[in-house]
Amino acid sequence: MKILPHLTDNDLQRDQDGIVRIQRADSLVMSEYGDAFHERAQAARAQYGVSVLVVCNVESDEVITAPLDWEGASNVMRLDASIYLTAKTALERADRDNETVVLIYRQNEDALSIYTFSPGVEIEND
Repeated sequence: MKILPHLTDNDLQRDQDGIVRIQRADSLVMSEYGDAFHERAQAARAQYGVSVLVVCNVESDEVITAPLDWEGASNVMRLDASIYLTAKTALERADRDNETVVLIYRQNEDALSIYTFSPGVEIEND
């Protein structure tokens, strides 16, 4: 599996140890659930006809799959502007058939991290 983190403005306000700690914890989530996230995203993409994001709230175990933009409306999830732009860039660069963009939210740390995930290859933490 491949996991490519995308740093947001919020991430850059954390110290290096904080970024690394969150990314390591997120890698564990992705290692365990990444394939299921990918399958879910592929099914939703087939249903909606557009690329979708998988959003995982770690504290509540809630997982939703939703388009970032829908029927001419941008940012339908009402993400912070910098997070929206980072997520949009990740979606635009992702291989629609082989990669899934995943947002992992950690409410206790006020951290929303964005990753591009690809199943079937070795983990890369770039």
